[in-house]
Parts: sequence; structure tokens; C-alpha cells
Amino acid sequence: MHLNRHIKSKQRVADYGEVLTPPHIVNAMLDLVKQETERIDSRFLEPACGTGNFLIEVLRRKLEVVKKRYAKRQLDYERYAVLAVSSLYGIDILADNAEECRRRLYQTFDAPYTALFGDQAKAACRRAVRYILQRNIVHGDALSLKAVGENPQPIIFSEWSLVNGSLLKRRDFTFRKLLYSEESPDTLFDASKMLVSDRGRNSRPMSNFFPRRPQVTPKIYAYADTNPQYAGLLKVGYTTKSVQERVAQQYPTVRPGPLPYRIVLEEDAIRNDGTTFTDRDVHRMLRESDIKQEIIRG
Repeated sequence: MHLNRHIKSKQRVADYGEVLTPPHIVNAMLDLVKQETERIDSRFLEPACGTGNFLIEVLRRKLEVVKKRYAKRQLDYERYAVLAVSSLYGIDILADNAEECRRRLYQTFDAPYTALFGDQAKAACRRAVRYILQRNIVHGDALSLKAVGENPQPIIFSEWSLVNGSLLKRRDFTFRKLLYSEESPDTLFDASKMLVSDRGRNSRPMSNFFPRRPQVTPKIYAYADTNPQYAGLLKVGYTTKSVQERVAQQYPTVRPGPLPYRIVLEEDAIRNDGTTFTDRDVHRMLRESDIKQEIIRG
């Protein structure tokens, strides 16, 4: 390994302890949490991000997942690619590192986007990514929890979430209040304590900003109604309850004799990368496979 490839100058090493992590170490470390690196909405914070070696590899992995799922539908690709970008956060004490990290992350987003959609790629989508990166990658000091400058202000991170269509919702939080409880300032990442937005509202626990995976296991199911008029039809559904309980709710009147339905499918609604899907995703795939869908009105 050539050390000069991983340092910018001996002075920066002496002043800031700056050594850029080589790709093989980045990949080995990220492979320890491989499932999370391939979950589109999982959030990563690198408090000494340098030029972005870790964040760029996480984004590359996320975008591979986005491409596999949504390459045929540009709007869906854009929504989830932007969501992948918005899930990455970084801090670096050196301004040139923060700027280079933003630039490299943008290039990592834009290269596959342009390759897939060419002239159809949208300037508005690119502007959104640049804006998100400007907010998510901060020139700051992770120890003082403040931005670097003549009048240092608290570091603020934005939570981004998808809403209807191509819109994003933003909520801002100070880094300090994401780390420390008001009652116990020396408690780090205490998810049991409530944290308050820097705007003084929208109280929420740290675990909601960097959320843990849900404890419940969602299910996809399909059942057949035994009524002859529905012969050959299956009802596909999604639930976080037991499938038996959910299907039974569709038949509130209890009658003697055999059940008026037969459950033919019950599977976890979780992909290999840990993300979940719903019956809407199943219906969309069925339509794309030219499977006829009938709307039954009761």
C-alpha cells in the first residue's frame, strides 16, 4: 500500500490526523453491515467524512438497488435515488474535504442517472440532489457540534422524507439535540429520551431520526373466496397482523360449516436487502406481467 495515496500532506496528518481510508478497507467495513448499505432509506452519518470514501460506497450500493428495481420507470427511479442521497450525512473539519465529498457524491448520483435517461434526465432532479448534499455534508467540527467559521453556529441536519408525487418534506434538527438529552447532557444516543427540533417543535426520539428496523414482520398474503362466483380469483393483501386474523376480518359474519375462504399464500413482505414492500408493489408487478386484474365491488 502506498501511503501517499491516502494522505494529502504530512502537515494535514500532523494537524488533523487526516488519513483517507483505502477502498478495500471501506468495503470490508461496510460488508459488516451489508444489509443496511443496500437498504435505500437507511441513514448513515460519518462524523469525519474526509472526501467521502465511505459515503460514496454506501451511495453506490444503494443506487445499484434503485437501478435494479426502478430503472424502467424514470419517476420512481428519481424518487428513490434522491431518497438514497438524502439518507447520507457527513461532517468534516476541513472545508476542501466537505466540498470534495459533496462533488463526488453528486457525481456518484449523476453518472448512472445520465446513463439511464440521457436527455430525459431532469435539471430539477439534479438541483434537488445538489441542495440536499449542500445541507447534509457539513463543514463543521463533530466534537464541538458546531459549523466552522468566524461565528460558529450549531450543526443542523435535515431529515428528508418522501411525500406525494415527487415532493420531499424537510425537518431540521440540531446535531447536539440529536446526540444529547436535555435532562442528561452526557448521555449519547439515548433513544428513550425525547429530542426537540431546533425550531422548538416536532419532538421525537433519536431512534426516529436514525430509525431502527420495525419489530413487526409484515406479511403479503393471498386468499381465494369459496363462493363459486369468485372462482379463479385471488385477493392479494398486506398486513402487520397475523394473516389469519386479517382475512377473518373480511368475513365478519360467522356462519356454521367450513370457512368461506382459503389462504393460499403467506410470505414475509421483506426483500433480501431488508426493505419492505406492500400489496401495491405486488399489484404493480402483476400488471407489468400482463396479469389481468378484476375490480370486485361489494
